[in-house]
Amino acid sequence: MDAVEAAIPLDEAEPLVVEMASWDGSSLMCRCQDGQTIDAVAHAGELSVPLLPEEVNSVERCFWPIELLLVRTFNMPLSDPKLLDGAILAQEIADLSGEDSGAFWLAWHAGKTDKGVSGVVFGLPQSTRQMISEDSAWQTCPQLLVDAWEHLTSFAGDLESCAVIDEDASGAFIGYRREGVWRGIRRINRNIGGENGLSDEELAKQIILSWQAMGLEATDPVTGRVGTALGNILMQEIGEWQVEIVDALPDRHQANLELASELPSVLNFRHGKWAIKSGWQGFKVWKRPLLLALGLMLIWSVVTTFNIYSMNRQADDYSSAVEAAFHRGLPNESVMLDPLAQLRQAGGSSGQSESGQQFLQQLQHVSELYQSGAWEMKELNFQNGKMQMSGVVKDIDSLNRMKEQLQQKSGQQVVISDTDLSGEKVSFRMKW
Repeated sequence: MDAVEAAIPLDEAEPLVVEMASWDGSSLMCRCQDGQTIDAVAHAGELSVPLLPEEVNSVERCFWPIELLLVRTFNMPLSDPKLLDGAILAQEIADLSGEDSGAFWLAWHAGKTDKGVSGVVFGLPQSTRQMISEDSAWQTCPQLLVDAWEHLTSFAGDLESCAVIDEDASGAFIGYRREGVWRGIRRINRNIGGENGLSDEELAKQIILSWQAMGLEATDPVTGRVGTALGNILMQEIGEWQVEIVDALPDRHQANLELASELPSVLNFRHGKWAIKSGWQGFKVWKRPLLLALGLMLIWSVVTTFNIYSMNRQADDYSSAVEAAFHRGLPNESVMLDPLAQLRQAGGSSGQSESGQQFLQQLQHVSELYQSGAWEMKELNFQNGKMQMSGVVKDIDSLNRMKEQLQQKSGQQVVISDTDLSGEKVSFRMKW
């Protein structure tokens, strides 16, 4: 790479933010936020992505040369331009021109006509897009604009049908718009005509032929900006002439940087999935998942709170059942420190209450059963050595598992004497 010559010292402490950059395929000029300008930077050979000076931190807007882009016009039998997307245009390009449309990232402008939807599409090579995405300074550039489009639309204004020209020191941007739809856009450089480049007469001839190929009609006005020499020649061929004729033409970079920095553009390569997301736009990507997660968390919180409430109620019910069993087993004992331990001690020490001992054993089985799977007990009764219990379980399979576990623990035949399947849960009564 050739040496870089810039108006800004390379040892500048503060990194520079480029407000607007102009790239013509072989050189680059930048205008910074502080008003300073970095002179055109020379490169060895043509590069698909310009190399920024080391002191440049980021770029906000760049005019990309139309010569490095695929440019095609199209007309499709659609009812609304909103129906267009990149996939449809890529297929149209492949069908009409045989271009490998998958090798380009597309940006387009279209309008409704009497034949359907017409417009112009530009293609940025995917290899260039990849290089931009991998460059720390270029990857955050939010506006990647087509220089020819910005120039011609700024001069066309509100004219529905017109030819447009914007000449600079090295060539001219030309285009033709009819019924609000661009029918052609191109760049003609003077240096393509041999050692000395195109003369004014040769350039004028190419411009007229290009306009005619785009569909220019004799009644269409011409607007824009040209130098005196080219303007005098073109005026002889054009009917309605609304072009500004100037004595001194800016070079291409200066012409780009003269465009107002607040100039709105509807044609930006940084669109769709490749658009630069602002803080709020970045949040929008996660808005739906975050709301969904918040909703699930709220549901989980409600369900968990309800389950805790239900389990506390069941714990109170079991505590009441144990208390009732304690008073039945030990009618003369008024203090309950550990009801089950006291009942076991009383049953083991007296040697006289076999029925009480059996009740304690069965109560222990019921307690173990509840620990293995939550269910709701309604009634527990022990009489004449037989236990009877009623309650509610979530389904019939749970009830059958309870029966099997009780039989294994008690060593007795457990009989389900009654069930009620009418509700969402199963009410039961069993005895053993």
